[in-house]
Amino acid sequence: MSSPTTDRAPLGLWALTRGERPKFAWAILWMALGILLVFFVPQITARVIDGFPATHGRVGPFEPPAELARIAETLGLPPTPWGWLGLAALAVVLLTGVAGLAQFAQGRTAARASERILARLRKNVYGHLMDLPASYFDQADTGDLVQRCTSDVDTVRIFLSTQVVEIARAVLLIACALPMLFALDVRLAWVSMALLPFIVIYSLLFFRSLKEVFRASDEAEGRMTAVLQENLTGIRVVRSFGRQSYEEAKFAEANQEHRQRTLDLFHILSLFWSISDILCMTQLGLVLFFGAAWCFDGSMTIGTMVAFQQYAAMIIWPVRQMGRTLVDAGKAKVALKRLGEILHHPLESEVLVQRVAGLSPSMPSEWTGLEAENLHFAFPRSSE
Repeated sequence: MSSPTTDRAPLGLWALTRGERPKFAWAILWMALGILLVFFVPQITARVIDGFPATHGRVGPFEPPAELARIAETLGLPPTPWGWLGLAALAVVLLTGVAGLAQFAQGRTAARASERILARLRKNVYGHLMDLPASYFDQADTGDLVQRCTSDVDTVRIFLSTQVVEIARAVLLIACALPMLFALDVRLAWVSMALLPFIVIYSLLFFRSLKEVFRASDEAEGRMTAVLQENLTGIRVVRSFGRQSYEEAKFAEANQEHRQRTLDLFHILSLFWSISDILCMTQLGLVLFFGAAWCFDGSMTIGTMVAFQQYAAMIIWPVRQMGRTLVDAGKAKVALKRLGEILHHPLESEVLVQRVAGLSPSMPSEWTGLEAENLHFAFPRSSE
């Protein structure tokens, strides 16, 4: 019998989703349906606004689009501006309502898939911990292990349940909105994309700087949890020897370190959100400025400009939200690496087989039995 290998594949998000990918595909389909329905809302808004021709600064009589008039006539609505406006408002409410139901189905499907994945991950990590050699626990901090089995697993859950679908949302919005923008007006379409590359590049640079900061914060929290767990477990010993002040100072030091690492993390996050907000609002301001200028010279209708504002917002905010997605992706990557350090550690049975094979290199590949004589046991010497 050959010794089992301890080389295991890296713990990655793609491998983690095995068996649940069809559910994520359904979640993306529900999300795509919601996006498709919402995309009609700016078109309705533009048609209604352009139905009010302005003359000398005054709004003229409402002239409904031909499609709106035909639908109103088919439904038996009165051929009046209020009837047509009511139909447009009802269409917007229905579209957004159905889109909301699709979003609910998307969130529910993604949550069910992610929770099944995380339940399996918790089971695997805990089962692996139960089969690790005792020497592993002599060197590991109990609080850090608790941190990995709870906080790190929850970090992965947040990414799987929310951000996986958000990535698909951003891609679909950009893929669908850009052709719509160019169909409405080529000039303003280029204006609405002016700052998108800067936002994307800034998000990528931010993601690279975040990973180590999050790892430091997560490990500091693990050390603080270890101090707390050890004190609570040995509270009788602490009080018997009157070591309360010493342990309080020890916890205060770990708490201060965790506080500083978390402040560093939030400093970077606040910097990202503030700068990305400035870039996004500047982009919308450019669309408004150039759109209004072209409305003044008569080369664009007001309804088209308003539709552009809505479509540009549909693109810019998901792209800006990619920063949050990258944040959660960075956290999930660090958390999976920490969990992988547990899952990739050799089991006690593997260590035993390797040691036996090392003692008897000429041992046949197939064992027929195992005998043990003159066994001895001793605790390992302390390195201190």
